[in-house]
Amino acid sequence: MPQVSFRNIQSSSMLDKHVKIDNEHYAITLIDSGVSKHSDPYTWGGHAAILVEGLKGDKYFMKIAHLRKGSKKGAGIVLLDDIKDPIQLRKVSNSETWRRDRSKAQFMLEQVQKEIDDQDSGKSEVHFSLFGKNSIFNVLTQIGSPRISLKDNCFSWTRDKLFFADIELPENLSEEIWVALPRTQIAKLQHKAENEISHK
Repeated sequence: MPQVSFRNIQSSSMLDKHVKIDNEHYAITLIDSGVSKHSDPYTWGGHAAILVEGLKGDKYFMKIAHLRKGSKKGAGIVLLDDIKDPIQLRKVSNSETWRRDRSKAQFMLEQVQKEIDDQDSGKSEVHFSLFGKNSIFNVLTQIGSPRISLKDNCFSWTRDKLFFADIELPENLSEEIWVALPRTQIAKLQHKAENEISHK
């Protein structure tokens, strides 16, 4: 029986049809999922999440990685899930879609999974703050207490995880000294991506 090779099978990202994915290259996009509840102030600024698209054999897949507020005060919960129906994906805005070698995308996902394993085993937990890691409110907590870890919100967490896939967000997205709102930051990235496309 002849062997089937998936080397040349190709598809397009569902978020950017110009970005091609295959068994050796994945697509990565930062989105604001738009999840907001009137009763929960933690959701008012939007919600940042990383989407990873790829092919396994000839099958398309999409994964979502994100940080949410946990049930324990000051703690977050890291999640990594398969998107079963990508067509129904809800989003308000998104960054450009980056094409990366499978190895880089998988390395990023491995770091996410490691955090999940550590939190599930009780080995460590992710510290969570509405304001984000670079907020002055977080930085002030380290004065006199350098062992206190800076706390992430969903946006600062995704920014750090993207770095593992060789994706570095623009410096001006780190200048929010009060709070890094996902909706504001990702809208900036979408505007930047749209401007670059219009000038091509």
